Amino acid sequence: TQSVALVNQIQYAVGRLDVAAKFSSDNINDNVGESIAVITAEDSITLDGILIGGQKNADWQFAPLASSEEYTIYDASVTSTKLGTADIASKIMAQSLALPTAAATPVNFALELTNNTDKAFTGIDGIVPAGAKFYLVGQLVPQEGKADNKVFAQAYNTKANVTITSLAHAYNCIPDLKNPKLELGLSVNLEWTEGLVQDITIN
Repeated sequence: TQSVALVNQIQYAVGRLDVAAKFSSDNINDNVGESIAVITAEDSITLDGILIGGQKNADWQFAPLASSEEYTIYDASVTSTKLGTADIASKIMAQSLALPTAAATPVNFALELTNNTDKAFTGIDGIVPAGAKFYLVGQLVPQEGKADNKVFAQAYNTKANVTITSLAHAYNCIPDLKNPKLELGLSVNLEWTEGLVQDITIN
């Protein structure tokens, strides 16, 4: 064999989730209405990981199998990042790969955060002590005409711009993203951009 030609274009088989997050203000309320200074001169609550639900076993073309059990990705490889109130439109704080999801199917996700406020606060299921990790849940909803109407599509980057307006729905343990009674505590704006697609000929 002296040469090889690729007839079909090369594409990523998976999608990617990019996350950027901010607080709506320096002080936000917890579940009992107490104001918490989430940003101080000394420190801020940090983003330390992400959880992505809606993951299923895939066929040889990486399409999700409808009858498959649903799984959650837990990605703790995020570089700990202090959250602020500044614009996040051009910022990415965490990234994770995800298998393509079914069309018109929302996906729950969660941010893993650390309470660096030196003050305990009350979330949806109890007290979050100072220094402890906690979780805020949001939902990624596909839009008609974007990435084949999927949250995650092959060769697409899905960017979640997250705004935290309250700690009232904070979980003090890892939430089950399959639970239909989850309390959603995040405001999410989604953007989709097509990833690298190249036509390659090898001589």
